[in-house]
Amino acid sequence: MLLVDKIERQLKEELAKETYQISSRLPEEHALAKSFGVSRKTIRQALDRLKQENLIHSIRGKGTFVADSASRRLVNPTSMVGFMAPNFKHPMETSIVEGVREYLSNYDLDLILWSSDADPATEAKYLKRAQKIGLSGLIWWPHLPAQNHEFLQNMVDDGFPMVLVDRQYPGLDCLSVEPDHYNGMKEIITYLISLGHKKIGFITGSQKQREVVESIRLREGAYLDAMTEAGLKFDERWMVALDPEMLRCADVNSTAMDMLAYEPAHKLLALGDSRPTAIVLLFDELAPSVLKALKNGSLRVPGDISLVGFNDSPVAKFLEVPLTTVRYPTRKVGRLAGELMEKLIRGERVEGKRNLVGTELVIRSSAAQHVEQGYYIQLK
Repeated sequence: MLLVDKIERQLKEELAKETYQISSRLPEEHALAKSFGVSRKTIRQALDRLKQENLIHSIRGKGTFVADSASRRLVNPTSMVGFMAPNFKHPMETSIVEGVREYLSNYDLDLILWSSDADPATEAKYLKRAQKIGLSGLIWWPHLPAQNHEFLQNMVDDGFPMVLVDRQYPGLDCLSVEPDHYNGMKEIITYLISLGHKKIGFITGSQKQREVVESIRLREGAYLDAMTEAGLKFDERWMVALDPEMLRCADVNSTAMDMLAYEPAHKLLALGDSRPTAIVLLFDELAPSVLKALKNGSLRVPGDISLVGFNDSPVAKFLEVPLTTVRYPTRKVGRLAGELMEKLIRGERVEGKRNLVGTELVIRSSAAQHVEQGYYIQLK
């Protein structure tokens, strides 16, 4: 048994015997360390575990206190971890969950799933419940824009184990596991440039999304940087935003998703001689609506225009023209999130707040070589 396990058990025994009264303040860490004959680091780890079990709680600037009897009602806090996401309708979320489950099952840790339905009030309800029922920790795909910051910061400050996936929560000092959005997007843009494309369009999120969702900003930044580093002229008309109202509808309505990028694609096609020779999608699910717009414009993929995406969603493989895309390493993200959570539960120190998982370029048949008009290759 680890030393921290022994101290945790001894402290629990003291609480059970009511050596420390409910709502009373515990001795300072240095005093406890001296009393038990261990380092302050060991005491701190043991106290963090008791906080996770809702047996004690800290108030900034005042100290650590014994929790009241109601907060001691637990659901086996050492064996249950929460996973919360805006919804579980997308294969990415379910694949990440499976990666988490695979890892945690090796340590007899069970997983409970909560959907916030992209609603801040529902999100707040589950965050509070995570503490109330004594979850060992929470893995979380946050809804943005951020609206529960103060409560979350208090959870983190109190030592509640939390790991974010896919994105960071603005201003929250917390572990995260994310795909490498920037380098993944930059790789696929560079691939298009290597095929001879100089006019590259990008269908992206709305202005509001760009302001609050870092993954969108990273992908956009990679697009702009790749164009600049290749010495290509950039036309601001080549970057077209999705309609935010349609995007909200698309979260729950498959018909809206099928039409989501139809108008943005038409805007790119209407640019005449400045029309892009390749279009990059913020995510793969935009591809069906773009293909409809191209077909209505009598354009072939990839003969007349190349098309690439991001995420390698199931839709990418089964389009009439299979989509070249960037593979989001969902299972790896899930397994690493599970590994970090397990370490936090054990009280192990984890180095590095932000953990990036590499992506993979998946080449299919939707992107082809582009040769400028007037240039010919002479075969020998």
